[in-house]
Amino acid sequence: MKQRNSRSNRIIFTLAIGDNPMHKAAVASFKEYGKRVDADIIVTPWARDKVHH
Repeated sequence: MKQRNSRSNRIIFTLAIGDNPMHKAAVASFKEYGKRVDADIIVTPWARDKVHH
Protein backbone atom coordinates (compact mmCIF):
# COMPACT_ATOMS: atom_id res chain seq x y z
CA MET A 1 0.00 0.00 0.00
CA LYS A 2 1.28 3.43 -0.93
CA GLN A 3 2.25 5.59 2.03
CA ARG A 4 0.63 8.99 1.90
CA ASN A 5 2.61 12.14 2.58
CA SER A 6 1.27 14.49 5.22
CA ARG A 7 0.78 17.13 2.53
CA SER A 8 -0.68 16.50 -0.86
CA ASN A 9 -0.08 18.63 -3.91
CA ARG A 10 -3.73 18.16 -4.91
CA ILE A 11 -6.72 19.66 -3.17
CA ILE A 12 -10.43 19.18 -3.79
CA PHE A 13 -12.44 22.05 -2.33
CA THR A 14 -16.21 21.88 -2.18
CA LEU A 15 -19.13 23.56 -0.50
CA ALA A 16 -21.67 21.36 1.25
CA ILE A 17 -24.56 23.67 2.05
CA GLY A 18 -27.53 22.12 3.79
CA ASP A 19 -28.18 18.54 4.78
CA ASN A 20 -29.79 17.35 1.59
CA PRO A 21 -29.05 13.62 1.05
CA MET A 22 -27.71 14.39 -2.44
CA HIS A 23 -25.16 16.81 -0.94
CA LYS A 24 -24.05 14.14 1.52
CA ALA A 25 -23.69 11.58 -1.28
CA ALA A 26 -21.67 14.04 -3.36
CA VAL A 27 -19.30 14.77 -0.47
CA ALA A 28 -18.84 11.03 0.12
CA SER A 29 -17.97 10.53 -3.55
CA PHE A 30 -15.48 13.43 -3.44
CA LYS A 31 -13.80 11.82 -0.43
CA GLU A 32 -13.49 8.48 -2.23
CA TYR A 33 -12.14 10.20 -5.35
CA GLY A 34 -9.65 12.11 -3.19
CA LYS A 35 -8.31 8.82 -1.84
CA ARG A 36 -7.86 7.47 -5.38
CA VAL A 37 -5.96 10.52 -6.64
CA ASP A 38 -4.12 11.22 -3.34
CA ALA A 39 -5.80 14.59 -2.84
CA ASP A 40 -6.68 16.41 0.34
CA ILE A 41 -10.38 17.19 0.70
CA ILE A 42 -11.67 20.49 2.07
CA VAL A 43 -15.41 20.57 2.73
CA THR A 44 -16.99 23.71 4.11
CA PRO A 45 -20.66 24.39 4.86
CA TRP A 46 -20.40 28.07 3.91
CA ALA A 47 -18.47 30.40 1.64
CA ARG A 48 -16.90 32.75 4.16
CA ASP A 49 -13.38 33.28 2.88
CA LYS A 50 -11.85 34.02 -0.48
CA VAL A 51 -9.91 31.13 -1.98
CA HIS A 52 -6.54 32.16 -3.38
CA HIS A 53 -4.61 30.07 -5.84
